[in-house]
Amino acid sequence: MSTLNVDPAQMDADADGFSRVSDVAEEIGSYVRNGLGNLGNFWGGDKTGSEFIEAWNPGVLGLLGTFSGVGDGMRATADSVTTSAGLYRRSNEVNTELAG
Repeated sequence: MSTLNVDPAQMDADADGFSRVSDVAEEIGSYVRNGLGNLGNFWGGDKTGSEFIEAWNPGVLGLLGTFSGVGDGMRATADSVTTSAGLYRRSNEVNTELAG
């Protein structure tokens, strides 16, 4: 049987990395949302413009949803890694007490 070697401190550091990725994804989504919101009505109000915006909106909403999803997913990953690190720490403490 092999030995399990887990580094909870490294897990915490890596969780911080996932959190930073989450923050950046959310910042990018916010930047894109604000930038697009500041655009004028470049598509116009005619039939072609209406057709354009009908095609444009779902794509933009999908893009913004992707940034949000990446942010949420990375935040959840960070939380899970932090929880796992805590469980490994506690397991080590219990094993030390039992061996004591």
